[in-house]
Amino acid sequence: MKLDLDTLSQWHRTEALDSIKEIKARDKGLTHLDDISSCLQLRKLDLAKNQLTNANCNFKGLDQLTMLDLSLNNFESMHGLENMKQLNVLTMGSNKLKSLSMEIANMTQLKALILSKNEIKRIKYLNHLTQLNTLVLSYNNIRTLPSIQAMTQLTKVNLSHNQFSIIPDLTAQAACLKELRLNDNQITTIPATLRQCHALETLDLGNNLIENWSNLAALGSLVQLHNLNLKGNPIANKDSYREKILALVPTLRVFDGQRFDPKFLQRKQKQASNLKLVEKKERLKREKENKLEGKTETKRRHRHVIKEQRLQQQQREERQVAKEEEQAKKRKERAEEVAERKAKKKKQDVFFAEPEPQQEEAMEDVHYEAPVPVKPSKPSKSAKASITKTKPAASMSTKSAKSPKPVQPVPTPSKSTMVRKQKNPKQPMATPEPLSVSSATEPVAATTKQSPAAIPSASIPERSGVLSVIDKSKKSKKAPAEDVVAKLERLKTQEKQQATPSSTGLDADAWD
Repeated sequence: MKLDLDTLSQWHRTEALDSIKEIKARDKGLTHLDDISSCLQLRKLDLAKNQLTNANCNFKGLDQLTMLDLSLNNFESMHGLENMKQLNVLTMGSNKLKSLSMEIANMTQLKALILSKNEIKRIKYLNHLTQLNTLVLSYNNIRTLPSIQAMTQLTKVNLSHNQFSIIPDLTAQAACLKELRLNDNQITTIPATLRQCHALETLDLGNNLIENWSNLAALGSLVQLHNLNLKGNPIANKDSYREKILALVPTLRVFDGQRFDPKFLQRKQKQASNLKLVEKKERLKREKENKLEGKTETKRRHRHVIKEQRLQQQQREERQVAKEEEQAKKRKERAEEVAERKAKKKKQDVFFAEPEPQQEEAMEDVHYEAPVPVKPSKPSKSAKASITKTKPAASMSTKSAKSPKPVQPVPTPSKSTMVRKQKNPKQPMATPEPLSVSSATEPVAATTKQSPAAIPSASIPERSGVLSVIDKSKKSKKAPAEDVVAKLERLKTQEKQQATPSSTGLDADAWD
């Protein structure tokens, strides 16, 4: 595949070519790079992991680039990059470089140079890179490092996996050098020149040939050293190795890849108690390893996770059952309350209802004292004359009125018999109905079967004022209850009033 303007037009359809600032062409299977100088605003170009070579690439017109990534390709030199004077970051790792050509001397603005995993044996022209702060030359065949006194801005130097036997002189970078990695080399001693690097924080000398305590004496001057690695050296097998190193460099927090400062240990212990966080870290670690190997891993569930999920499900089910039981209990209580309310209402209805036959029989046991009958006065002669002048139907009523049947005296209830006798003591006591009193002007009911409407009012004699008992079998409208004693007193007063001469005009001789 060829990278040219047509390809860029397909990749950036919504953007003009002269306004493109970044091109990401990593792992696109590119074999050629044509002239793309029309991209005037281009600043970042990523061509990593392709099949590009020096002969198939044209970098003409790309003088404004600030970042160029050519790693994982087949470049053998830096030919064609000599005009990139504005370049800040150059990455050419995992190529076939054998040396640093003079083209690199023109990159005076370079700040990071990464040339790891190449075949470099000789290094030249580095002293021209005065702005460089990061130099990575790991996994090469370098034996010595030339003078780099002009590179005063260096803060990170990685020379691991080479063939160094002596640590290079870095006194010119002593003020700013913070990280130095020389692991997997053939170093036997730490020179005194390293004592001046007071700003050094990380020093990796693992897998070298250091075997004497005197060879480590210079470490005592590194007052800012926090991370030290001596694993893989012969001295690491000696007795009291760890204690002596910690006494020599008391500022250490990470030694041989293990961190041991109190704050970190406390935080690590707290994180270890969080199973979910531990699982997440392990999963991320596995995914990272598998990603490097080109594999994918599905998310696995551990036993404690499954157990916790089951416990949560069980708790949810228990809460649901408890909620249903509580609702059933409330429904039962409401039903009982409604039933109790209905029973209470029914009981009240029975209490205020009309008396039943057995209650009526109980009421018949009440005894009354009969009042003294009043002897009716004889009608006057004028009254007789008025009676004879009435209609014939009235005469029949007079005959029946002249010979009335004796009225049975109604007994007056005494105070001792005021309480009703009830056959069932559990039932509420029925309220006695008030006795009806016939007025003095009403006639006494005749024994004949004539209707009361057929009897004229003039021929009806005055009643004697005797109390009559209402027929309990007839259902009438319930009257409000009245005190029996007050009722009797009222009746007596009415009887006394009836004993006085009536206002009808009839005298005592009217009945003779």
